[in-house]
Amino acid sequence: MKSRLVRLVLLLAGLAVAGPGRGQDIRRAEPASRPSTLPATPEPTSVAVMERSSAIPVDSSRRLSVGDIITFQIQEDREPPVVLRVSATGEIAIPQFDRFRASGKTTSQLESEIKAFLEKDYYYTATVIIALEAVNPVAVLSKISVSGEVRAPGTFEFAGGQAVTLTEAIMKAGNFTQWAKKDRVHLYRGGTEVGIYDVRKILSEGRVQDDPILRNGDRIHVDKSWFNIKGD
Repeated sequence: MKSRLVRLVLLLAGLAVAGPGRGQDIRRAEPASRPSTLPATPEPTSVAVMERSSAIPVDSSRRLSVGDIITFQIQEDREPPVVLRVSATGEIAIPQFDRFRASGKTTSQLESEIKAFLEKDYYYTATVIIALEAVNPVAVLSKISVSGEVRAPGTFEFAGGQAVTLTEAIMKAGNFTQWAKKDRVHLYRGGTEVGIYDVRKILSEGRVQDDPILRNGDRIHVDKSWFNIKGD
């Protein structure tokens, strides 16, 4: 009888410790219907790989594309961000949850979509934080057009992470024709002329500091000379 009384006292003491004052876990219990055939989650990309994957400045408003690298975090979990890469199918795989279409969406759009998914079955509140860390240079192409006195005028594409100069774009367009004014090459940006360049002097004197680096959408025009006495 005495031993039963001791056990009862200990039981009541344990209930008091685990009573109403105990904090509530943020995460809901996982439903029994949760899919068991979730695709295998690839290993997160290392930070070292992330840092050398692109030299392109990161724009947070840019829409994601294949090969981009992001960090993913649920603030309520109080765990460090996970580094993820947008797969060849345009998806990201959130560890322990699901795959989500990322390509073509901004980080804020993706945050809203994943937040709604998590709060439907897994969390009371899920603060999703996604940041674009590195852009895949192959997935971003810069377009530059060259017109006028070049042998192959047209629009040319370059990898977004590639620094292309004015003289390189002219070479890409087949170089000058014999009637080109090599000392009057016009560079337009956003519909406005930003400069006239003496490409002949840049090339003959090696003035690399005068050879401008082009941007996406730039247009180059080479004037025609009506006199070509020297035949150059």
